[in-house]
Amino acid sequence: MTETKKAWLARIALGGLFGWAVLLLIGFIAGSFTLWGAPEFHGFVFTDGTMEHLLGSEALAVAVQFLLFFLLGAGAGVATLPFADGGKELLLRSALHFLYMEGLTALTVWLNFAGHESPLPWMAALALLYVLIWGIRWIFWWFELGAIREKLGLTRRKRQKEEAR
Repeated sequence: MTETKKAWLARIALGGLFGWAVLLLIGFIAGSFTLWGAPEFHGFVFTDGTMEHLLGSEALAVAVQFLLFFLLGAGAGVATLPFADGGKELLLRSALHFLYMEGLTALTVWLNFAGHESPLPWMAALALLYVLIWGIRWIFWWFELGAIREKLGLTRRKRQKEEAR
């Protein structure tokens, strides 16, 4: 197995575990899960029981909830790795990751709130988060490129200083 694959698998596993931790935290805050005594998942689907009604079983609803949060965490974990060195491959992988996360978000909201709440505000919030992250990355890349150009003597300021001498 290559080092790249190992890194991806490690981030997927760690991200998925983090997703489970978030789910347990939400369950704890909602009063559906306790850290004291034997874990009890009754009513763990932290909505009004919509997912349980849709799937027909509380156990299945809990299992699907854990699967969804693992997949969401895994997606977040993968996002911490560089997708590609640049160009079209970076754009393609970023777009695929965005679509993956948007799809999982829509599915999670639909399963939890089926018909009571639209997934669009959640999807819009995720899209804004992507824009914010890409904007910050672009600013850092811009400054790094400026520093590289300055060291190579490719900036106007450095050339003007040299010409003035």
